[in-house]
Amino acid sequence: MIPLYEFLKANPRAKVAIHRGYALGDVIMCFVAARMVAAHFPAADVSFCTAQRFQDVFKVADPKVRCLGTEEIPKGMDYAITLDGVLEKDHADGLDPWSKKHRLILALEALGFPEDKLPKVGLEVPWFFKLGADAEAFALDWFKRFIQVEPNGHRVALAFQIKGSTAAKEIPREVMEKVTREVAEFIDVVLIGYRADEGWAGDRIHHAFGLKTRYVMEILRRCIGVVCFDSGVFWMAHVVNTLPFLLLGPTHADARVHLFPRGTPIPKLETNKIIDCRTCGEFGSRCKRTYKCIREVPIDALRFFIFSNLGRIMAKRHISYDIIRKVNRRCVDIKRKYTEFMGPADWSKITPTSIGVLQSFFDQLASRKRQPSEERSSAARALYLKSLLTHSESM
Repeated sequence: MIPLYEFLKANPRAKVAIHRGYALGDVIMCFVAARMVAAHFPAADVSFCTAQRFQDVFKVADPKVRCLGTEEIPKGMDYAITLDGVLEKDHADGLDPWSKKHRLILALEALGFPEDKLPKVGLEVPWFFKLGADAEAFALDWFKRFIQVEPNGHRVALAFQIKGSTAAKEIPREVMEKVTREVAEFIDVVLIGYRADEGWAGDRIHHAFGLKTRYVMEILRRCIGVVCFDSGVFWMAHVVNTLPFLLLGPTHADARVHLFPRGTPIPKLETNKIIDCRTCGEFGSRCKRTYKCIREVPIDALRFFIFSNLGRIMAKRHISYDIIRKVNRRCVDIKRKYTEFMGPADWSKITPTSIGVLQSFFDQLASRKRQPSEERSSAARALYLKSLLTHSESM
């Protein structure tokens, strides 16, 4: 069959349908691919077909792409193609070239996009789309009701995805609970999951369960980041431009991270590298689906990854200096306390954030004790934020 791209070059006013029936994250990517088809061929009549349960997400997304809540491709189309099973090529063994291709690229290649039309950076991808005025109003009210106001007027929350759809996307519950409670000592935490009984209660810990997907996405939009797996929540973050703190086990980073909106680098923890195991695909071909790389990640590696990147992102957004200082003190404490278990060389595998930047700040801060308190505070704040921002720009 002739590729869709070539067909539309010869028939620019044709009625075409693109289908993807399952897995919300993949449905989002295929919808974005359909939008790119509509952008390249504005005279075409482009429909996107997906399961009824996903239709609500896309109902007001883009007037140029009609979303049909049906598993069946409707009759009367000049051209129809399904992307079911196409994106899964990247589940192959980590040495397979398919596993290193971004999933959106796999979708566009299946639609026949030539090499020179494929996106190279996230700036070229139409990730953002509308979720509806009702979803926006709900999220604004939700944040006002649950997320406390910091002294500087900000409402600051970090979201956590409790688990993904498979064992390859799940850290033990007790580990995730302990880490979220620790983060909640500093800022509010929003838990995202499938069912309410998967969560846990606690001061400054809030649940976003049982809500429409659009409403959850709008709540995510207002968070400073989301700790998530390679799953639907990760791709939801692309739509709302909320920075993911990505936890990767057996899957390859290259297939996930380089097309985030506006070319923003994604903090990622490749847990397989911590245990010196290469990527092997979501089928777990090397470990027979025990997924030790993601299920046995040291809790202190996870803590260090989250706190170091949380401090950097908060500094970049000029969020409360006092909170930033406390978060990064915790980061340094983790490094000092657990180096004996991790080994100094292994910390480079956990995060690109330089512990030297943080340590240098505290060393210089200690040397300023003889300055008048007001002058010392001002100088320390300027030095600290400058060091963090300078380093984050170089990443």
